[in-house]
Amino acid sequence: MIDMGMIKIELNFAEITDTIQNFKTHRIRTLESLAADIKSSVGSAFNQLLKTEMTLFLGNPEQSDNKKNGYKERDYILKGIGCLRIRMPIDRKRRFTSSIIPPREQIDPRLREDMAVLHLAGISTRTLAMIMVVGFV
Repeated sequence: MIDMGMIKIELNFAEITDTIQNFKTHRIRTLESLAADIKSSVGSAFNQLLKTEMTLFLGNPEQSDNKKNGYKERDYILKGIGCLRIRMPIDRKRRFTSSIIPPREQIDPRLREDMAVLHLAGISTRTLAMIMVVGFV
């Protein structure tokens, strides 16, 4: 088991052996599968953080008359990962605002800065859009 702060990765020898064999025979497909698994794990981690943030918010004494009221799904683009489907929690009184993903923020601020630099460097908006879709930044 590898403990990386908030993320724990558990591997067993058989899985490692199978993964190496898959890389040897189907490298591209294995890389795509690995990237999808990582993206899914990051999305799950974000959703768990948001859920915990809501629980802490509702634990405040001034929120004693407030409760959870479901969630709203939205997309969030994270640098190095791509587009994630996030479940933003909602409280009944609509007082909760996340500090993890602020309201109306759809793009990781680091990615927004990178896009601004590329635009200033002379990359056209069309080329920039293509780069963002492919996910090179």
